[in-house]
Amino acid sequence: KESFQIGGDVVIPPHSILKHPITIRSMFNPSLEHIVLPRSYTGSIIIWATGDLNVTYLEWEQQLISHKSFGSEYITEVPFEAAILPGNFEISTDTVLFPSHFSMLSKEERARTKLRTNAKTPETFDRELEITNNFAVPVSVTQIQIADTGKDDDLCHKYFSTPLFDSLTEGQKPKADRKDSLKGVSVRFHFQSDENVGPFPKKCMLSLDTDRVGRQNLPLIIYSGELIGDLDLPDGRRVNKDCMRTVNNASTTSSGMPCIHDWVERSFAGKVLSDAIFHMQQTRSRQMTWPQSCVEKSHDPLESYFLQLFPADHGKIHSLQPIVIPVGSVNAGDVVIRSVFLTNLNHVPVEVTTSSAAFENVNITIGVTPASLQSLMMKMKNKGKHDVAYFLAESPVAKDILSNLTSSVDIALSSRADGSELPSLFARHHIVQTLDDSTNFLDETMTEDRHGIMKCSCGFLLSTDGSTHVETSTKMISSNKWSIPPGGIARYSIQIRVPDKISLRSDITSFVQTGLMLQTNHGQAMPIILTYSALVGKLQLIPSIETMETNFTLGDGHNDNQNNQPKQVDVEVPMRIRDNSPAGASIEHEGVPLQIESTFSHDLYLSEVRSCNK
Repeated sequence: KESFQIGGDVVIPPHSILKHPITIRSMFNPSLEHIVLPRSYTGSIIIWATGDLNVTYLEWEQQLISHKSFGSEYITEVPFEAAILPGNFEISTDTVLFPSHFSMLSKEERARTKLRTNAKTPETFDRELEITNNFAVPVSVTQIQIADTGKDDDLCHKYFSTPLFDSLTEGQKPKADRKDSLKGVSVRFHFQSDENVGPFPKKCMLSLDTDRVGRQNLPLIIYSGELIGDLDLPDGRRVNKDCMRTVNNASTTSSGMPCIHDWVERSFAGKVLSDAIFHMQQTRSRQMTWPQSCVEKSHDPLESYFLQLFPADHGKIHSLQPIVIPVGSVNAGDVVIRSVFLTNLNHVPVEVTTSSAAFENVNITIGVTPASLQSLMMKMKNKGKHDVAYFLAESPVAKDILSNLTSSVDIALSSRADGSELPSLFARHHIVQTLDDSTNFLDETMTEDRHGIMKCSCGFLLSTDGSTHVETSTKMISSNKWSIPPGGIARYSIQIRVPDKISLRSDITSFVQTGLMLQTNHGQAMPIILTYSALVGKLQLIPSIETMETNFTLGDGHNDNQNNQPKQVDVEVPMRIRDNSPAGASIEHEGVPLQIESTFSHDLYLSEVRSCNK
C-alpha cells in the first residue's frame, strides 16, 4: 500500500541494519466467479530519510511538503516484483478430522499408536497430514503453527502441537513439486479426558508459511460424534432433550446425568424409578445374584444402572445421555407412537444401533416416510446428480421398479446444517433407502432380531401408585444399523402399547418405563425413559336436547368395550352472514349447545376450552 509510515522516529546508526523490517503483503481476494490467471506485478518502495537528528519526524515531514527538493539525497528506491499464482493446498478430509476419544480412531491408527506406547492407551497421537501441492510451482514449507480461532484462544493450543515439525532442520523442511504430496507436515493431538466437546465440533487452524505462496491456512476439526436429540411433545411442539439447570445462581444448558438427577428430584415418577433401581441393586447384592462380570460402573446408583443396560461388546461408552420422553395422557389399551429426532452435526457419518429394540410393551424402529418417484428425482437433482435424475424420469425399467417403492427411511438434511460445509458432505454420504412395504419392513426388522438377556440390569414398568412393578431382563436386540450422514437428521419411532384398563386400579394411573436403548459407534449411549398416564375414564361430547333438532352423527359404531377412544360428534353449526358495516360483510355464528360427558369416577375440573380450527 502507498503512504506506509513507520510509527515514531527511527534512527539508523552508521553501517547497521534497520531493526524494523518493512514487510510487503499482498491481499488478493477474488470473487468465486472470477477466473484467476497467473500474473506478475512490479513496483517500488520509496524510503525517505534525513541526516539531521535534531529535526523530529513531524518537522521533517512539513519541510518535505513545503520544499520538494529537501532531503532528496536521502531517498532510497527498493524495487519489488510480486506474482499471483492460482492454486491451493488440497488436503484429505479424513486427515483433518480428530475424534475426541482414542477409541474412536480407526483400527489402523489405534494399532499404530499403541505400538508406539507399548499397548498403553495414549494421551497423544501423531498424524501426518495428506497435503497435495496444486500450485504451478514447487513449494517449500518454512514454518507451521497452530492459529488461534479468536473464540477460545487456549482450546486449540490445548489440543494441538507440532513437535515433530519443530525438530526438523532447514534441509529437512517439507517440499513438493506441482501435484506432488507435501510430506512431513505432522500435528500432535492431545486427548483431554476432562473436556466435553459436545455435539458441536470445534474448529482450529493450522498456518503454513511457505517460500513461494505465502501463508496457507488449513482447518483442524475436533469432533465427539455426539448426536443432538429432539422430542415430540404431546402438544405437537418439538423440543431439545437438554435441560436448563441453575449453577451458582446462573442458568445453563446441561444434558446427561445432571438432567436426570434434576428430574428425579422434582418429579414423583423420577423418585419411583430411583427407588426401584436402588432396591433392585441392594437386593441382588444382598442375595449375591450378580454375575461376577457385573461390576459397579459408577458410584452413582442411577448412572451405574444406565451403564449396565448396555452390553460390554457394543463398545466403550463416552457419553451417557438418558432421554426422558413425556408421552402424556393416553387411553388404556391404546397403541401410541412418539418420535425421537437425532441430528448429526459432525463431519463424519454416525452409525446408530438399537441396543434394545423391543422390550415388554414398547419397541423402537427407524422412522419411515411416504416416498414417490418424483421426490426421489428431486433429491438426486439437489445432490447435483442430474444424469441419475434424468435416468429415473425417462427409463421405463426404472419407472417400473421404483413405482412400487412407496416408502423410504426417514433420514433427511437438517436445517441446522444451513450455512456450513455439512450439506455437501450430506450429499456425498447419504443413500436414499426406499421400501416397497413399510409395514412388512418393520415386521421383518423385528422378527430378524435376536433375543438378548440383560445379565447386569433390567428394564422397569412401574406405576406411581405401586400397583404395577415389572422387572424384565429379556429384550430384543436389533441387527440393523442406520447411518446418519453429516448434517443429517433421522427420525426414530417409539411405539407404546398402553396397559389395558382391566389391569388398572383407578381412572388415571401414571407409569414410568425403561428398557429401550440407542447407541452410536462413537460411544454415545441413550437409554430412553418413558412417562405416561393411562386413562380408564374419558370425556366425550354429546348433543344436548336442543341440538337434536339439527343434523349430527355419533361415533364410528365401536362398542366401549372394544375401543376406549372418545366418540366423535359431528354437529352441523348454522352460520348467518350479514352486512352490517360499510367495510363489508362480517360473519356471525349462532351457538349450538353441546354437553361434555365424563365417565371418570371422580370429579374433574375443566380448565380450558379452545378451538382447533385454523
